[in-house]
Amino acid sequence: MMLLTQPFLLYSVIRGASLNDMRKAWFEKLGEICVDAAKNAIVVLKSMENDGSLSSLVTFDCTCTLKVIMILCLALAKRESAELRTEYEFCLGLIDRMEQIGFCKSVNEELPSHLARLGIKKERRESGASMEVSPNAVSQMWSGFDP
Repeated sequence: MMLLTQPFLLYSVIRGASLNDMRKAWFEKLGEICVDAAKNAIVVLKSMENDGSLSSLVTFDCTCTLKVIMILCLALAKRESAELRTEYEFCLGLIDRMEQIGFCKSVNEELPSHLARLGIKKERRESGASMEVSPNAVSQMWSGFDP
């Protein structure tokens, strides 16, 4: 569901103001479905971590975590939320806790620079700090995105 609905979340972040009311309502709804699917994925990732079944050798585990991080960044660009920020920090920590080999190692090395382009530092923040992900930064990353 995340893969299916993420384009609507992305579009509502970078071009939401240009949508007419009816279309905007649908894009917002589909964007929320995307965020809910990411939250459900986090529940599964937490369970896998607790069970010890999360593995750097399975590319999907790291890919799914990375996809959730990007969705949470988009959601945080729309609105600040302590819950989303906590889930975001969990996912960053999860990638750090995975064995650093193969794709997972590459993700862990390259993720900070991609997050920095969004104006986010990879380090954990104090609980009172805000994460300012600006829609403009997202737009610049996706400057060629114009469906």
